[in-house]
Amino acid sequence: MGSYTFSKNIMRRFFLNPGDPAPSKMLAPYDVPHRITFASTWELPFGAGQPWGWKSGSLSRLIGGWQMNAIWTWQSGFLAWLTGAVEATGASPEISSSQRTWQHWIDTASYRIKPTWALRTASYTDAHVRGGPINNWDLSLLKTISMRERAKLQLRWEMFNAFNLVEFGAPDMNPGSTTFGCACGTSQPARTMQLGLKLSF
Repeated sequence: MGSYTFSKNIMRRFFLNPGDPAPSKMLAPYDVPHRITFASTWELPFGAGQPWGWKSGSLSRLIGGWQMNAIWTWQSGFLAWLTGAVEATGASPEISSSQRTWQHWIDTASYRIKPTWALRTASYTDAHVRGGPINNWDLSLLKTISMRERAKLQLRWEMFNAFNLVEFGAPDMNPGSTTFGCACGTSQPARTMQLGLKLSF
């Protein structure tokens, strides 16, 4: 099964300047325009009751009862948050994917520290400044053993971020920071594996 979601998340929570009559309208940091998900389950065709394999015996119990599962998720990256006293210079912050690195995620000439006497005009979020997209695979392998008529034992091996993909988070958007323009963090942890044993009765 699969699904696609298109969305837009807008908020009014923060004032750009203390004297503003109302909070500013802006995209929320967790705005995710696109999200695609596919999930699949495959029962391996071996063992009793399956196209291939013996109907009974120890070998049938060994090769039967296996199941593979996969979940693939792709979604747009999260928006960066402009911290500190910031103003836009008018230059585009976007850099082509061929030139962009995690150390230099945006064109830092697009923002600068706002003079103390000037009003803030730059929104706290910019639709053109996002972290890297999430491209994640979760895989699992299950073995179910029928012990009695109403008792089953299940062995599970699960992998999250199975291919150990590095996905960079939103960049530092504070012009006064030494890491300004750097996507120094990741949006999800490295590969994680776990083993589980479940008894159903």
